[in-house]
Amino acid sequence: MSVEARVVALLARYEEAFEEGSPLTARELCRDCPELLGPVREGIKALRALDPVLTDLEMPPPPSPDSHRPDK
Repeated sequence: MSVEARVVALLARYEEAFEEGSPLTARELCRDCPELLGPVREGIKALRALDPVLTDLEMPPPPSPDSHRPDK
């Protein structure tokens, strides 16, 4: 397995644990592969930086001002 594929697999594990409410640290994820610690840390930072964007995408848009006005 390539380095990139291993990092992606570790980040997938991280994301699953995060969504379950018990995120793992990069050190925990890389216990058996310490050479991947740096890339995994960077990947986790990138994932967390996306949180505000993803939260905005999950929220429904606010109603438009005209949506509550009766038709004339």
